[in-house]
Amino acid sequence: ISACLVGSEMCIRDRGRPLVSPYWFAKMLGAIYRAVKLDGDFEVTLITGPLLSHNNDDVENENSIGSRYLQDTFRSGKGFHGWEDIRAAAGSYPLDGIGYHLYVDQGRDKTPDAIAGTIRHYLNAIFRVLAQEDDMASSKKIWVSEFGWQSHVVGEEKQAENLRGAFDVLCNDPRVGVAIWFSTQDFPDPV
Repeated sequence: ISACLVGSEMCIRDRGRPLVSPYWFAKMLGAIYRAVKLDGDFEVTLITGPLLSHNNDDVENENSIGSRYLQDTFRSGKGFHGWEDIRAAAGSYPLDGIGYHLYVDQGRDKTPDAIAGTIRHYLNAIFRVLAQEDDMASSKKIWVSEFGWQSHVVGEEKQAENLRGAFDVLCNDPRVGVAIWFSTQDFPDPV
């Protein structure tokens, strides 16, 4: 195994709150990292379960970007779940990268340049938190395990245009470890 995601989509909101609180997410990350990296001595890259980002209805803030959730996860891990002990033993906090689902600018009216700007802004916000909280941030990447647009909403030509622009940004950002268009990974056999 070269990489695996720890947890699931963490910023799915139920009435404005994540389904899994950053407190419990931090606890899970610590427990899994200890079991796999410290006790198990497995050579794997552990990526957090993906943070969900979106700017639905043109609402954009640290919650919709996922940066607040990431910051709260670090603070819970450091304050309550022994992340400093893990770092002392392993040389790292209990994550080797950040999983990220990037669903931005879903309307037909968004240009590829606007989408590229939004993607850069979101990546910068996540990496800014990572750099503030983790002195090993430069060795960690953001793993965009899902991104895309609904073809039935934007149309196939617009989807293709958006993908070209998004892949251009994602593939040329050295902080990004992987970029996967939603449909290619999750639905390999066309219906």
